[in-house]
Amino acid sequence: MTIIVMKNCNCFIKKIKSAKKRIILLSLMLAGISCDTTESNLFIDKSQQIFPLAVGNKWEYQYDIIQNDSVAESRKVKVEVTGKTKIRTAGNNVEVFIVKETTEGINPAERYFYYSYEEDGLYNWQEISEGKFIKSHVVKYPVEKGESWRVDHGDYAEVYTCLSTADTVQLKDNQYICIVIRTGNGVSWYADYYYSVGIGLVQLIAETPEKGKTLRIQKLTGYRIN
Repeated sequence: MTIIVMKNCNCFIKKIKSAKKRIILLSLMLAGISCDTTESNLFIDKSQQIFPLAVGNKWEYQYDIIQNDSVAESRKVKVEVTGKTKIRTAGNNVEVFIVKETTEGINPAERYFYYSYEEDGLYNWQEISEGKFIKSHVVKYPVEKGESWRVDHGDYAEVYTCLSTADTVQLKDNQYICIVIRTGNGVSWYADYYYSVGIGLVQLIAETPEKGKTLRIQKLTGYRIN
């Protein structure tokens, strides 16, 4: 009778060990799945802004136009969040941040853009005529490598694609980890935007067929985030 009990006990112990191994293996598998999900969905929470929208935030850039492998024109660009306002579009009032872009150089210019965050990402509102705006979904949340989305403006459309969520950009002594969003018409031009979380646009590289191959490169030279 005692021998039978010991055999049953040994069998029971073996089952417990086997069950523990299965639990450990399952835990490791789940941990791996969780890690992969975190890596592919880096910026789900809209509070993790890749373009920090707060009044007083400022950025400075060096903007170069390159033709035939030489710099054809250089400009200084300053960007600042100057305030908030409400715009009326499609019968709704939308609260947006006002972003002023000032270009210095041969042809100085000043432009205003409007930005807002919604649950599914960052939007840009561009006024094309008085009271009429074009809304562009410039960054889609959650940010995932390979994700593409289309913005239809009626007479033309833009295609956005996330090329990377962890691209390294080295600018002088500063290194930035960026997500890269490419936009364009898919045929004749493209623009790659490099954003770093909590900092904003770090680099822009655009190519157009204007007068042959033309590169437009904008690089961050300084910033102040409130």
